[in-house]
Amino acid sequence: MNLKSGYRYSPLESSDSIRLLQVENVPSTAKGRGPIRCWIRHFSLSNAPPYRALSYAWGPDSSSTKKIFLNDKIVQVRRNLWEALAHIQFACFDFRTREKEDVFAEENSTWVWIDALCIDQSNVKERNHQVGVMGRIYGGATEVLVWLGCEADFRHGARISVAVEALALMNDDKSVQDPSQVLDRNHEALLALFQLPYWQRLWIVQEICLAAKITLLFDKVSTNWKNITHFRKLLSTTCFPNKFSLPPGSTFTSAHKADLLRCQAFRLDKHRTSSHGNVLGYLIESFHSSLCTDPRDKVYALISLAEDCQNGQLQPNYFKTLFQVYADVIHFYTSSRHSRGPSQHTPRFSQILQRAFQCDLSAGAMEYQLRLHPSLRQPTLHIFGVSCGMITKFIRGIDLESPSSIDPAWYKDTAPADPGIPSISFSKHLASLPEQRELVPLQTRTSFAVQAKYASRTLIEENMRTPMSFGDILLEDRSQTLQFLLDNGRTGCAPYNALPGDVVVQFLGCDAATVLRRGRDSRVFDIVGKALVEKGKREEKEAEPWARKYKWGVPDYGERFSWTEDQAVWFWLDLVTLQYLTL
Repeated sequence: MNLKSGYRYSPLESSDSIRLLQVENVPSTAKGRGPIRCWIRHFSLSNAPPYRALSYAWGPDSSSTKKIFLNDKIVQVRRNLWEALAHIQFACFDFRTREKEDVFAEENSTWVWIDALCIDQSNVKERNHQVGVMGRIYGGATEVLVWLGCEADFRHGARISVAVEALALMNDDKSVQDPSQVLDRNHEALLALFQLPYWQRLWIVQEICLAAKITLLFDKVSTNWKNITHFRKLLSTTCFPNKFSLPPGSTFTSAHKADLLRCQAFRLDKHRTSSHGNVLGYLIESFHSSLCTDPRDKVYALISLAEDCQNGQLQPNYFKTLFQVYADVIHFYTSSRHSRGPSQHTPRFSQILQRAFQCDLSAGAMEYQLRLHPSLRQPTLHIFGVSCGMITKFIRGIDLESPSSIDPAWYKDTAPADPGIPSISFSKHLASLPEQRELVPLQTRTSFAVQAKYASRTLIEENMRTPMSFGDILLEDRSQTLQFLLDNGRTGCAPYNALPGDVVVQFLGCDAATVLRRGRDSRVFDIVGKALVEKGKREEKEAEPWARKYKWGVPDYGERFSWTEDQAVWFWLDLVTLQYLTL
């Protein structure tokens, strides 16, 4: 939050140091009227007084700001933070919910940790360090306060206040109201609550999952997180709500139930209550669509929570480019798998990671590779793939600059007769032009592949010793792709440098594929470029739910998947080639 500030931060004294904020209590005769005054002090994490931590959405626009006083200096903060501070100041930390244990005594500490004010956001070195200890900060707080906003900020603000109170009603053992009837009256309000912008923030994942205790605050109402846990478990049972307990004319349907169960708050609660499984790869996949300002935070915001990142091997570093972060995470992922053979999972994880970043990594790829010592430019990633066929012919080249010039009748004439093989869809071709523009020819000399049954140590060592020249891996011409037909009748798209006789290989668990060409030694393949393989009708019908989300063919889409010895291909890839093939 790089906003205009009259306050100058003094450096933190040690690696254990943090800043805590104290919000001035407003006299009872002036509540809500006076300015917000805060004082900031340094503490060591090991000897800090009891404190709370604030979890909130920064907001998309830094132009809407309001002033507070920090150590008597004027500081401009975003409006959502100002509202949270005003609420804390007004309530004097006395957030009363329906549970007696949630009433705070006056003698309780009023220290609070807020990232935007307790971290010098202009100091990259400090940000690196403080982001690295945020897990300890949120985990060590006596309570995390979740600020969801004010009624006036939302069209259905009053309804959301009702939803917060309804959560407690469904978990109140003394309530005379049937939970099903409470749900029937309030399901639209509950859905509005769980669709607030706050839930889309990536940083809340660790803030929620590591908290010892959580209180949700919305305007003048509040509730405990355990009510969300109870509601999720109640809603997850097949017998709730009981149709006989719903009132006549109820508008609650199974579709409403499904919408609620898909909410991000419930996904957070599953991770929060999980005793295992919070590893980095799973977390990145689970929260890949969550929002953050800096794409590097798609990794850094999850490190403190990830069980496999507690050895310090991955550390936040905002001096690094996005490609360097990608490289760090891929190396971390492959080293943590402890697999002696080729990895079946790395291509899938690389694709998930890039889709989480939602940015083009290619700009930093060349710079990264050129900085490496020549000895480190070797193909260090050992990957497994499965051949799905050999290209027999090209049906037509596609001019990506003038896609409207393609004759739709051509597709009908070339459709395979086998009902298990997909016909080439003209409409799908037009819809997939962005993906086809990624089919850029490769000229890499730092990666190769070998048919697995010929992968002797001698053959591999001979290719690893071959001098690895390095230049631009991707050729520049992106104006044309080729529609291919494989020897088994399958179809797809390839870069324009592909030739009949080339082999198309798919990677497991994703829709990434590549075109290979036999070299002088017929056992060794050069990598021609990326490929797109059409789904077969059988795949469309039998694919498991995880595989249906992919637009292109996935080899192991169902339980009956297997491969023969002749299909198995082993790759040795450098990072730049892996990144390109799994775009």
